Amino acid sequence: MRRYLTPLGGRDFHKVLYRAESLPAPPASSDLTFQAVAPGAELNVSQREFLAGCISDASLRYLRGRCRAWLFIGLWDGQACNFAFVTPRRAYMRLFPAISEEKAMLIGPCLTLEAFRGRSIYPASLQNAVGQLARQGLGPFYIETDVSNHASIRGMQKAGF
Repeated sequence: MRRYLTPLGGRDFHKVLYRAESLPAPPASSDLTFQAVAPGAELNVSQREFLAGCISDASLRYLRGRCRAWLFIGLWDGQACNFAFVTPRRAYMRLFPAISEEKAMLIGPCLTLEAFRGRSIYPASLQNAVGQLARQGLGPFYIETDVSNHASIRGMQKAGF
C-alpha cells in the first residue's frame, strides 16, 4: 500500500494505492456469478440498462472506448449488483507515472449496489477480475481509493490486496 496526494479541481485528495500480482480465487457461490466483457465487445441490453443507472454515458464511452477497459459485472441470483472496470496501463500513464510495468492494469471504478452490500461481493469481484486477466498474462494489478473510504479499503484487503 502506498499513500499519495493528488490535486484535482483545486482540492487535494488523499489516496491509497494497492498493488497485487495475483489474488486468491473468489469463494465458490451458487448465488454470485460474473460476466466479463472484453474491450471492443458490445454490451447486451441488460448490461447497458444496469450501467445506465450507475455511471454516465460519457464515462462509459470513455472507459470502454478510449481507455479500452475490461468490464466485469457481478450477478446475484441473476440480478446485476456490481461492476468493476479494469484499464490497461497506457490509459492512465499520466496519472500514475510511477507505474511502469507494461502489462499493468488499474482497477476502477467499481460499485456494488447498496441493496447488495455486506455480502462480500466487492472482494469476490476483485478476485474474479484479477484472476481472469492474470490467466491472460496481464498484471500486476493496481487499485486506488480515498483514504477515508474505509469500506472500500476493507474490501480490497479482504480480496488480498
